[in-house]
Amino acid sequence: LPGVVIFLHGVNDPGASYESVETGLCQGVNERLDRPDLKAGRYGAKYQKARQTARETWKDKEEQILDDPDTYLYQRDTDDPKIRSLMIPFYWGYRAAPDQVKRDDAG
Repeated sequence: LPGVVIFLHGVNDPGASYESVETGLCQGVNERLDRPDLKAGRYGAKYQKARQTARETWKDKEEQILDDPDTYLYQRDTDDPKIRSLMIPFYWGYRAAPDQVKRDDAG
């Protein structure tokens, strides 16, 4: 690859812009270097799959994913073998434990 980009998100941002930035970087480098092989990763694949699962068939994993969308919605799918990207998404920062987050009756 021509280089590697490590992309950081902001302090209160879970990485919402990663997908569009990575898509643009891969497309730009492919065009600039006349390459066809760079492909951006998919983000939120586990979250989308859990959302498409019927509620009555949810298991603990689906419930956990849907209960905490920020963790899963902006996470890159690392299982897809077609991904070939020069971007490394970097997630950092403090996050309160689930038992430290106050919730109302609706969740």
